[in-house]
Amino acid sequence: MALMAPQLMSAQRKAVAAPMEDRNQVVDNTLDSLNKARFARPLAGSSRKGDNPVLFLVGNSTMRTGTLGNGNNGQWGWGRFFPDYFDSEKITVENHALGGTSSRTFYERLWEDVLSGVRKGDWVMIELGHNDNGPYDSGRARASIPGIGKDTLHVTIKETGEQRIVYTYGEYLRCFIRETKAKGANPILLSLTPRNAWADADSTVIERVSDTFGLWARQVAKEMKVPFIDLNEISAAKFERFGKEKVKTMFYIDRIHTSEFGARTNAASAAEGLRGLKKCRL
Repeated sequence: MALMAPQLMSAQRKAVAAPMEDRNQVVDNTLDSLNKARFARPLAGSSRKGDNPVLFLVGNSTMRTGTLGNGNNGQWGWGRFFPDYFDSEKITVENHALGGTSSRTFYERLWEDVLSGVRKGDWVMIELGHNDNGPYDSGRARASIPGIGKDTLHVTIKETGEQRIVYTYGEYLRCFIRETKAKGANPILLSLTPRNAWADADSTVIERVSDTFGLWARQVAKEMKVPFIDLNEISAAKFERFGKEKVKTMFYIDRIHTSEFGARTNAASAAEGLRGLKKCRL
């Protein structure tokens, strides 16, 4: 697979926004080697029963359950519990999320494998953006350009000398959508799971991403005419009802990775959002 559709190459601009700061301020304890990830993650489409559709989950550690996908380190992702909301005799759910990935690195490294198993009538739910920050050209080099524009940035990875073209967060989402639709499958975008981060001194209001990743995903979904689930808002509203002390039990070590309780809550929120979509056959 080419890094990006050829028509995007003409979109390069001179001025590109600086990468976003890592506001999570955590060490991602679930970053896998690609070899281990491919061993632990399912072969795309392998769960399919007869001609039934498959629901593919694309995301990061908030969706994935630990390095081996089994919660053995105490960190759970909501994708582990999402199959509970479906009849496995009619549709199977495959969790292809990988800790530490951004929209950029999932597209560059893992998407081709997932897409190879997608068929007409399948579904792909995408929740990415937690890791779309940091440097463009060093370390994990996983930042996308903020926003949904057509900006591009040519970079040389400092450690390897590899040449890359970086696109906006919105453009990576468009690529997932276009390529899913090209297979005759159905994409759905989600906003991010909320962090354990309170916007006010009294700890009554959870911070949203409604001005950044949530807004951008919503805008791309509207532009591309695909369903959008505001997972960030649905779970954040629950957190505010639960209160600060209860919300602490929903996270694992830091402010972004969830415990089993938190993962189950986010899975329920994703299901609620799905049920609320109009004219969505899923």
